Amino acid sequence: MDSKTITKQIEEIAEDFCTHYCKYPDNWDYEKDGELSESNICNNCPIGRL
Repeated sequence: MDSKTITKQIEEIAEDFCTHYCKYPDNWDYEKDGELSESNICNNCPIGRL
């Protein structure tokens, strides 16, 4: 049985989504636009509400 808390599991799922499914990291220009995780895109992502 997995002993991780629900919160930890949700955080891991959100991270997995961002890393493997989100389209923005492949198209993001760090030099021009700065850190993606601090952008309006990530701040308004519905996955962040989990």
